[in-house]
Amino acid sequence: FEASSGHAGTEILANCSGARHLVWRNGHPGDGIKIHFNAPTTGQYQIMLNLCMSPNYGKYQFKINGELAAATFDAWSSKLFWRQVTIGQFALKKGDNTLEANLLEPNMEAVAGNLFGLDYIFLMRMD
Repeated sequence: FEASSGHAGTEILANCSGARHLVWRNGHPGDGIKIHFNAPTTGQYQIMLNLCMSPNYGKYQFKINGELAAATFDAWSSKLFWRQVTIGQFALKKGDNTLEANLLEPNMEAVAGNLFGLDYIFLMRMD
């Protein structure tokens, strides 16, 4: 992964898969993080992300291999929990692909921090 600002790294958290997840802290609107992932074969895939929801989490726009996802996602919540979010169907190539999360203006109720938390990327073959 590569973050354009702030600090990104893996952290231990018991309630996520493998007890580890990716966290990006202190980004600003317009900044982004790029995450590389592998597809087993070339084809059309529905892409789901298991994302952290919490009081200090931000709002994002996603891209897959540079293609914009249709909807934005607001990860603000008054409580910490995980939500599996479908971001759309995309053409992936076998091997390396990229997910980009770009920060938008945060929810008005969010605590400072503008965090991003990703547990996993789930690919479902559609063709």
